[in-house]
Amino acid sequence: MSVESLPLNDVRRIVLLWIGRLGDILLSTPALAAVRARFPGARITLIAGEAGGAAGPLLVGPDRILLLRRCHRPLENLRLVRELRAEEADLFIDLNTSFSRASSTLTWLARARVKLGFDKGRGTALFDRLLEAPGPEEHMLARYGRLAQALGAPFEPRLRIQIPEADLERGRALADSLLQPGGEGIVRIGIHPGNFKKFDNRWPEEGFAALARNLLTRPECRLFFFSGPGEEAPVRAIVDRLPRPVPILGPQTAATAAGVLQALDLFIGNATGTAHLAVAAGVPTFLLLGDYTRTVWTPQGFCPASLLPDWSPQDVPAGLVAEMGGVPHFCVVSDCWESCRSIPAAAAWKALESALGILGRRRLAR
Repeated sequence: MSVESLPLNDVRRIVLLWIGRLGDILLSTPALAAVRARFPGARITLIAGEAGGAAGPLLVGPDRILLLRRCHRPLENLRLVRELRAEEADLFIDLNTSFSRASSTLTWLARARVKLGFDKGRGTALFDRLLEAPGPEEHMLARYGRLAQALGAPFEPRLRIQIPEADLERGRALADSLLQPGGEGIVRIGIHPGNFKKFDNRWPEEGFAALARNLLTRPECRLFFFSGPGEEAPVRAIVDRLPRPVPILGPQTAATAAGVLQALDLFIGNATGTAHLAVAAGVPTFLLLGDYTRTVWTPQGFCPASLLPDWSPQDVPAGLVAEMGGVPHFCVVSDCWESCRSIPAAAAWKALESALGILGRRRLAR
């Protein structure tokens, strides 16, 4: 079962498996890039969940993407199984680091010369080679770094996407329709108070309303709210608390949303796929996070809010800027491991004011 003895000669067909959501897939893009760099001539197939498959048009690396649909679409899932069984892969890699029945079933069904995955404590007999089980505080990018090392692949912990030109143009047009075109000193801000199905990962709605009210007092700030599928009513309830109307952008494809994000100066949110999309698109972010999310899932390189008041661009270590592509990212982390909800709105606003000051100084320095 040793990873060191992986037979990686003549690898021509690779299957990658990640049954996750949009943010999960985006956070795995460094792993996808590592596999592609290690096997440049291989045909790479990615099997993703229906939610994660939304990232498909943005991904660099896979030659094709197959989707595991929800239970009410059994015929499409049967076609997926036929595709999976039709051709033996040289290498099958399960990118899921926690046990799931869906990924275990697909691993069992797959035909592959070598099956590689993480030790999840269950289903270990499905694999030919296992990577050591992740520690409870091991960052996802560190886990993928270990995977890349086992493959002898280069690894850079940087999220990366490729936005189709049509989506860039559509995104810019949508941003311009919601906000006046940016000019000198204008800060264009998108806010997504999403994750309404995950209570502990969602900062309270009244907190987002308080931040928006304060932003509306600053003449340089132009803002709108993102609304994902099924989120229109709760987002509208937040906007209705504000002293004047603020636009709401309804659900978009991931590619178009990335185009919108690239037209902004700052994204504000909590732990959502949109937040990962903003990081991958190279947009400055300000996030409200629980300690677990910050430790394990948030893209690395964020500046803790406790450092913001005394922080300036010239104080940043060169490695930090290089890791994040020169784009500043900020977060406020709660004192609770599992939830972000305890972050006070006043503390969040104080940190956001500092972040806006840093962004302003960076723009003047260009």
